[in-house]
Amino acid sequence: MAWTAHLDGAVYASPLIVAGHVLAATENNTVYALDLFSGSVVWKVHLGEPVASGSLPCGDIGPVTGITGTPAADPVTGRLYVVAFLSSHHHMLFTLSLADGSVISQRDVDPAGSNPTVQQERGALALGADFVYVPLGGLYGDCGAYHGYVVGVPLKSGASVSYEVPSAREAGIWSAEGPTIGPDGSVYVVSGNGASQSTFDYSNAVIQLSPDLHSVLSYFAPSNWVALNASDTDLGSVGATVLPSLGVVLAIGKEGVAYVLKLGSLGEVGGEVASRLVCSGSWGGTAWSRS
Repeated sequence: MAWTAHLDGAVYASPLIVAGHVLAATENNTVYALDLFSGSVVWKVHLGEPVASGSLPCGDIGPVTGITGTPAADPVTGRLYVVAFLSSHHHMLFTLSLADGSVISQRDVDPAGSNPTVQQERGALALGADFVYVPLGGLYGDCGAYHGYVVGVPLKSGASVSYEVPSAREAGIWSAEGPTIGPDGSVYVVSGNGASQSTFDYSNAVIQLSPDLHSVLSYFAPSNWVALNASDTDLGSVGATVLPSLGVVLAIGKEGVAYVLKLGSLGEVGGEVASRLVCSGSWGGTAWSRS
């Protein structure tokens, strides 16, 4: 072990390595830039008081919850995007300078009509050409009337855009991997279990969204999506892996069935290119190598 660093809270977000710095964010709403070789603090910024876990109706993070989703960094513009859950029970997107951690801007990203107390920003943020994308799901325990959302905040100026999974309840977009950006700028997300036991509601689905989040371009759901809903066996425990050179998207969730889907035309219900049971269940994110 080269070095250790003691931070001011639990770390759920994945650290990032950018320009010789390790960027780490804590549940105490503090972001650190640590020297890659020594672990010494280059800069740190506290973004506000986190939420006391006891004030939430359920959840599995404590004693406070603040920054949970992995931030997104843009070395070209020198900016870091991170969402903090503030003690006012609001999710706030902060844009920070990668050079010194100073706050460039901040914006509330809770969708209109949502209840931030039962929404959680667990997934990684993603950068597209024009937006930074923020996924939202529910707390551990599935309490309250939460929904799955993706919020797109313009990188320059303008109003935020959003997509809500049209399930009466649940269908959170919660995997740690967060949204995946396709080669054409499409936003691929995977939802969790939803409320419906009959009419398809885009729960347990891979959803391809237009970059402005206004349109569903294609989607896929396993033929047993109703059973997955009933058993809380989320397809959305892992995000979508886009493999442009092969023209496919890979999805796998709690059931452990890997689905190969056609990129840009996901196949709707039961329309996978291939599927196979590969494990007893999968959580988090996936990666692929071109070699």
